[in-house]
Amino acid sequence: DNLYYFSLSPEDEAAQIAQKIHEDGLKNPLLLLPSNALGDRTAAGFNSYWQSLEIGEATVAKFRSRDELLTLLRQKLGGTGTALQAGQIQSLADDPASDPNRVDAIFMLASAFEASNIKSSVDMMLGNTPVRPTYYLGSKSNSSGLKPDVALALNGMRLGDMPWMLNRTPDEFTK
Repeated sequence: DNLYYFSLSPEDEAAQIAQKIHEDGLKNPLLLLPSNALGDRTAAGFNSYWQSLEIGEATVAKFRSRDELLTLLRQKLGGTGTALQAGQIQSLADDPASDPNRVDAIFMLASAFEASNIKSSVDMMLGNTPVRPTYYLGSKSNSSGLKPDVALALNGMRLGDMPWMLNRTPDEFTK
């Protein structure tokens, strides 16, 4: 009864994730967002913060379907065409660690299940490439009761914090 959860606006949450990516020293994030109003608001919030750092805009990939997402991933991660199969995408560069334009962070606005599938797809596409992007998830990925395989797939991803208030009286929420 005394536990309250407050979600952030999509713009604020995306700005916080942009701040965290910057604090982690990463410079080339790829945003995987749904092609809808929520995706638009998330991209705007992220890029508003990112541009304030004078880094430029982050790469945004919006999708409507799984097939469209896979095509976008192939393009953004170094593949050149839609006919490539998993494992055929070559290294992002001869020496991926020194490539200044490589994707070093992926922010997904996705459910936990979708995020686990996206990570699996990226891992397959990158093959044996030793350098991997760091994954960041928004609050949409936070859910209880995950199946063990989905929870395991999310291991190592960074999940945005949620504001919580404990043991507060109702009159404190009207101020």
